[in-house]
Amino acid sequence: MTRYKLQTLQFGIVSGIRQDISDRISSAVPGNLFAPEARKGQLFVLTEAVNETSRGKEACDLVAKTITATYYKDSSFSITSSLRHALKSANTMLYEHNYKAAHHQKTAVSLTCAVLRDNDLYIAQVQPTQAYIAHKGQLRALPTYPSWQAGSASPSMLLPNALGTSLFSEPELYRNVLEPGDEVILCSSRLARVLGRAEAERLFCLEDAPSALEELYNIARRNTLTEAHVAVIELLPIVTAAAQSAPLSAEGISERGKAAANAVGDWLSDVTGNAALLLRRPAAHEHDESIEAAGSIHGLQPSDDIHPTSAITEAPVLPSVLEDIDPRDMNWLRGRSRVRPRVTADTEVWPPSAFLGEGSAVPIMSAIASRSAIDLGDHEPLPVDFAAIPQRDPIPPATAGQRITAPFRYLMAAIVTFFANLGRSKRPSAAPLPRFEQSSRGLSYRRTKQRNLPYTAIFALILLGVVGYFVLQNRMLENNETSYQNAFNEANQQLASANQAPTDAEALAKLTTLETLLISMGEDTGLLDDPTREANYKNLRTKADDLRASIERTSLLKNLELAASLPTTNTNDLIGRLLAVPNDATTDLYFLANESGTLYQQQAGSKSPPTVVLAEGAEVPPTIAARIRSMVWREGALAAIDDDEASTAFLSQPDGAWFTPRLDGSELWPAQPFPDIETFGGNLYIWIRGQDSTGQILKYASGEYTSLPTEWITDVPLDVELKSAVDMAIDGKIYLLRSDGAIVVFDAGVYERTIPVPELNPPLTASKMALSNVRPDVGTETHFFIMDTINQRIVELDQDGQMVQQLRVPATSPIKLDKLTDLAVTPPGPQGRQLYIANGSQVFSTVIPAPPAPRKINGSGQAGTTTPAITPTP
Repeated sequence: MTRYKLQTLQFGIVSGIRQDISDRISSAVPGNLFAPEARKGQLFVLTEAVNETSRGKEACDLVAKTITATYYKDSSFSITSSLRHALKSANTMLYEHNYKAAHHQKTAVSLTCAVLRDNDLYIAQVQPTQAYIAHKGQLRALPTYPSWQAGSASPSMLLPNALGTSLFSEPELYRNVLEPGDEVILCSSRLARVLGRAEAERLFCLEDAPSALEELYNIARRNTLTEAHVAVIELLPIVTAAAQSAPLSAEGISERGKAAANAVGDWLSDVTGNAALLLRRPAAHEHDESIEAAGSIHGLQPSDDIHPTSAITEAPVLPSVLEDIDPRDMNWLRGRSRVRPRVTADTEVWPPSAFLGEGSAVPIMSAIASRSAIDLGDHEPLPVDFAAIPQRDPIPPATAGQRITAPFRYLMAAIVTFFANLGRSKRPSAAPLPRFEQSSRGLSYRRTKQRNLPYTAIFALILLGVVGYFVLQNRMLENNETSYQNAFNEANQQLASANQAPTDAEALAKLTTLETLLISMGEDTGLLDDPTREANYKNLRTKADDLRASIERTSLLKNLELAASLPTTNTNDLIGRLLAVPNDATTDLYFLANESGTLYQQQAGSKSPPTVVLAEGAEVPPTIAARIRSMVWREGALAAIDDDEASTAFLSQPDGAWFTPRLDGSELWPAQPFPDIETFGGNLYIWIRGQDSTGQILKYASGEYTSLPTEWITDVPLDVELKSAVDMAIDGKIYLLRSDGAIVVFDAGVYERTIPVPELNPPLTASKMALSNVRPDVGTETHFFIMDTINQRIVELDQDGQMVQQLRVPATSPIKLDKLTDLAVTPPGPQGRQLYIANGSQVFSTVIPAPPAPRKINGSGQAGTTTPAITPTP
């Protein structure tokens, strides 16, 4: 039974470029319970071309595919025997591949093959590739690198006996026992040369697999390795720590049920695989015997390939021995040959490493030439130290699970043995030797009764398996339903605790825990498959969002509507500037595409596509428009500014024509970032942003655009910082928005005050600002709408800098404000103030909601320690 699950991580560096899936590492993982990989274990192969040539990758792919195919097709029970056979076939294929290639295209391949079956690890290695095994905090290197050994003079690698150099290439074989928590690392020789012993022990024994893999990549980068390949195989416990600590919980029962199902699947795959192998072995042995008979003629070994082009077509008579003859009956010799073929033994002597660590496999060892049992020498006999002879480990007692499943295993073994012997019993056998005629009297002990199939036992076993499967599935469904219900109960308890928390800080802490739980529930696809559970989940998310909104003064924009969008398929073309001009019945939207520099106009909510107002290359006598960079609404008409050697202002006239004065001095403006341009009273105000800014606002008086601008700021203290300002707004006064959210106010060119940064969590990161006159009937009461692109929110402040509310979209909304570029606010109307948001290539509109009410404790009617929301006073 496999008591672990595998986590395999890898990367490859080819020509200095990292690949998350290395082309020099291949693995064979069982796709189902009856695949050959389930019986013969999981195979991992790392190949490396010893001399990188133009065909190095082709040679490595050929070797890896040949090893994988040959290993799983081999009919031997022995894993090491199958590995030797696979490496021998791969060596032959690569040798023939090199024989046909040009001299400069010949290459040799070194490799490491790792087979993981149950808790046993088998490794076949052809150096200089490297392998490491981390077992119980101890590290073993295969092979031990020379620089790790004391007294080593040089860390250089020995000349490898690589595949493809000759027809004789013998791999090194290793075996180890693994447990959950151990790691197996396969890496190329170039990376092994720069990896020290202390560093390897720290990575593979003290760190987890993902961290070790990233550290190995950093080591390769530091040593400027252009070629490196690594695979990290980690054995994780099949039952998690949480399930082990609470065995009777739903999670513990579920994981143990899955482990039991995997154990039954492993057992079934072993039994069916062995049965299939037993049925295949007779045909394979007959084929091998015919090859051995033909091979002995040419003096070849039984494992050598016999080509059909051989000149000898008929084998000569082999030596034979006389059969035992009964002297009382000689008549049978007339029709039967007196000789029979001598049984030819396998002349290839397999080394002990061919069956390394496989006590369950019973290979057929070849006959070894006998030696004389008489020693004619007069040497003194040496004493035998029987204590030094290795003893076989005692057989461990059977576990409770093995004792319970023993009857079923014996029954399955009997069924498999019956089917395996079924073909043999039907095979025609040689005629028996004639015997003396038996007396008609007496008893005959010949068994004549045919064997009957145990249909009842087979049907009972199948029925038991089907019933067990459905019972297990039903139990798993019940456990899942219980876990889902427990998750909903815990979420409801957290929500109730947050509602009744005495302080906002405690309520926010409860909400944070609740949101973490809701995120984990949302990632569970099985929970959301049921419509009722999905509705309950969305209801919980809505209540959590509303509660957080009441604490943090957040209003959720639940009714965002698409008002306009750019008519382009270029995803990099975003809306850089937005104007909202209300009319009698509707609102005209003017928006500017950043990349193309095209100015569009569309009515809010209209289904018709936007119209082009002005674009680069348009003929506007007496000039041609360049790329449009900014626009303002000036004295009831549109004004656009392009970006050429000197900017031109395109002023819209009532008759639809354009007046195009050249802005004198604009040739000195920087190209990036383009200045922020605003208008008031027909004048144009230019704010040159950036760290190189002089901190001055330039003013073009109305009707004097062709004259040089004047400096508008006349008095500003030295300690007022203006270079970090990112946006400008005007309503008679000029407001400069700094990136930290502070607002610097100027009146008539003189510094007036700085509105401080509001305290928010997370802190405000400002990028744009819009103004709104919330009380036009009693005078000017300005509110600031500050756009925070990083945190996907819009913050509304009053004229004193106090926060009114934060505007966000709900977490369940399909609209994400992750590409905020500009915003506009219209004056109050019958439905209230209208907010227009430019997000990427789209414009959304909504009515600005009223500030949220303060949080109240459920059931008591008493408000918690929240700060009341600021509402404009009539």
